[in-house]
Amino acid sequence: MLRGKRLLVVEEEFLVAIDIQHVLEAANVEETRVARSLAEAAELREQFSDYDIAVVQIPDHGSEPIPVVSDMEAAGIAVVLTSFDAGFGAGYPGHPGIPVVVKPFVNNELVLACHDARTRRVTDYES
Repeated sequence: MLRGKRLLVVEEEFLVAIDIQHVLEAANVEETRVARSLAEAAELREQFSDYDIAVVQIPDHGSEPIPVVSDMEAAGIAVVLTSFDAGFGAGYPGHPGIPVVVKPFVNNELVLACHDARTRRVTDYES
């Protein structure tokens, strides 16, 4: 389900972003772009239609909706959120229904979350 998909990673920690990239490219994601902040990701708004999946770091101490994530969903991107806060493991209040992967993650957990988000997105689109 990830074969040939285009990925946008929004992650402040460069090494974590590279790890996400490597894990998902090993799962056959075709192309990856990294944004180092939500502001940098927002600058790519006009290009959101170029991406199939986004893995987005939740801001520290956040629980409100993240505008750029809402924009990604509106553009048809399947979104997975990441956080070091285990309290978000069951979901992020600002975006219920979007899978959250708690860092540090097991590689397969990230791949499955992306697969599930993509499947959910395709199902939503077809409904």
